[in-house]
Amino acid sequence: MDPQTHMGPLVYKEQLDRVCGFLESGAKEGARATAVRKDRLEGKAYFVNPPFWWTRKPDMKVVKEEIFGPVVTAIPFDGH
Repeated sequence: MDPQTHMGPLVYKEQLDRVCGFLESGAKEGARATAVRKDRLEGKAYFVNPPFWWTRKPDMKVVKEEIFGPVVTAIPFDGH
């Protein structure tokens, strides 16, 4: 409830593990990301530094599936 907070934690450890699984999958499939930092504060809170992913493959797991975590993916396109 701190008014200085811009991004809160994930609610459950299981959700943190799920989001981290997507991050690992994106890296293995070749997506480029901003700095990815995962902070597991056991017993307190579960934070993920929101990464921004660049990819050229629309069939990647991080693009196709809804992550329910602080992750953004972008695919470049040609507007012509």
